[in-house]
Amino acid sequence: MYRWIVILGLVLAMGCSADDAPAGDDMGVNNVNNVNNANNSNNVNNANNSNNVNNVNNVNNVADMAMDQDDMQSLAVIADNYCELTVDMFCEYYLRCGRIAEDTMEDCRTTFIETCNNIYEPVYAAYAGAGVLELSETGMAACDAHLETVACDQQVFDLDLGCSDMWQGQAAADAACAPGIGSFVCEAGTTCRLGLDFCGTCEPVVGVGQACDQDNRCDANAVCVNGMCEARGLPGQACSDELTCIVGISCTNDQCQPRNIVAVGENCDQANRCPYKAECRGGVCVESALLGESCVDRGCASGFCDGQVCQPLRDQFEGCSASTQCLSGICDNGFCATLVSACFADQN
Repeated sequence: MYRWIVILGLVLAMGCSADDAPAGDDMGVNNVNNVNNANNSNNVNNANNSNNVNNVNNVNNVADMAMDQDDMQSLAVIADNYCELTVDMFCEYYLRCGRIAEDTMEDCRTTFIETCNNIYEPVYAAYAGAGVLELSETGMAACDAHLETVACDQQVFDLDLGCSDMWQGQAAADAACAPGIGSFVCEAGTTCRLGLDFCGTCEPVVGVGQACDQDNRCDANAVCVNGMCEARGLPGQACSDELTCIVGISCTNDQCQPRNIVAVGENCDQANRCPYKAECRGGVCVESALLGESCVDRGCASGFCDGQVCQPLRDQFEGCSASTQCLSGICDNGFCATLVSACFADQN
C-alpha cells in the first residue's frame, strides 16, 4: 500500500512555528506528532512519512551511534532495529538532496539515530509487538536502491514510491486501524479509512487501471476519474481538479509542483520548506536543538522543551501535562496514552 509518512510533523520537520506555516514532514517516517492526510477522493487517511524515528530508552545511546556497517549488517531485521538498519540509506539520500540541516554523514547519523529512536521506532515496535506490523527486509533493500538514484524533487515523503513497502501491514480487511503509524497496519490491497471518532477500519481498495465507484475505492496513490482509477500526479506531471497530485504537493497551473527545500537561514513559507532538523520561525529557517541542548528561541528536534532544555518524550503511562510531551502524542488525565492506539483496544 502506498504509504505516507505523516509526519507527523513532530521533529526533524520541515517545520514551522505556531506563528508561521504548519509543520511539515519528519525523517524516515510518519510520526506521532503524526499528521494524517486525507485522500480527498477516497476518504482515506494515510500517515506520511516521514519520516522513521523513536526509542525513549535508547536516546543518546552511544553504542548505537558508534555502530559501523558490519555491526548494522548483523542486526536482525525487526522493528526494534529500524533506526540502526536504515540510518545510512536515509542519510546518504538526505545529504544528496539537501533534506537535512547537517553537512556530514557523521552528523546526519547522530541526528537521525537520536530522532528516530526518540520518536518513531518505539511506536513501530509497539505495533509490531501487537502482531499487526512487520519490517520487511525486501522492502528495505528496495528502498535503499531507490534512494540511491531517485530524483530529489520526486521523493515528496521518505516512505513514498520505492520505499512504500518497507513496512508491511498484517491486519486483514475489516480489522481496526488508527491515525498515523496505526494506519500502516492494513495489509496489501486494503487501506485505513477513518471514522468521525478518528478510529478506522482496513477496507479493500482497487489499483490503477481498475474500475472504481463508491463501493470500490482507489488506493491512496490513485484517484477515481470517470469510473477508473488513475495514478495521482508526481511532481512535474499534469494535474487537474479531477486528476489530483500525490499527497503533499499542490496542483498549480495544471502541473504538480515539486516541494522547494530551503536551507537554514533562508526565507521559508508554505511553498519553501525547511529541511529536517530545522523549523520555520518568523519566516526564516532556524536549526532545531537536539536533546540536552538549549531550546530558547528554537524548537526541539526529537523531544519537548522544558526548563529551556530539550527533554526526551515520555513513554506510555508516564506523567504529563501536555500531549506534546508524550511519545504517543496523547496526554490523557495526566498520563501519556499507550503507543498502540486505543482504537485497537477491542482486539487486544
